[in-house]
Amino acid sequence: MNDRIKMVALDLDGTSLNSNKRFSERTIAAFHKAMEEGVHIVVATGRVFDSLPKQIHEIDGLEYVITSNGARTIRLADRALVYENNIPEDVVDQVISLVENKGYSVDAFHGGSAFIDSLEYEDMKINGSDFRETDYVLSTRNPVEGIFDFMREHRDHMENINIVFRDLAEKE
Repeated sequence: MNDRIKMVALDLDGTSLNSNKRFSERTIAAFHKAMEEGVHIVVATGRVFDSLPKQIHEIDGLEYVITSNGARTIRLADRALVYENNIPEDVVDQVISLVENKGYSVDAFHGGSAFIDSLEYEDMKINGSDFRETDYVLSTRNPVEGIFDFMREHRDHMENINIVFRDLAEKE
């Protein structure tokens, strides 16, 4: 058994996944070799659980995944929630008050799923987007009527809030 390395945590997008958004056979083989040495491989991602590549569930020996930028840790075998650290309710309210009338693209992460305003979702379906990856958003976001009302309703279990800026100068 490896006496030095006990765990390796790795990101998905831009790190472990290839250009086809999949783990290569070489990467999976490296995972298995490390696991045979007693090393725990943990996926740590900004994605919500429902947005994970299906391939993750097919990798024997992969035990845990950390999602929503650290807000949740899930045991893959039974999808049990091991750890949760949601945004405090007052912070959710502060974020809403800062961005609600600005016209920004907002995603709310709740219960392992990602949500987006239905008007924006439908517009992206018809017109695409010049600042977001349309196919990814449409395949990973659930449309809800009134994203800010949804956030208020679920303020007690908000994992993450993404604010996507068309003009990066507005990010400041």
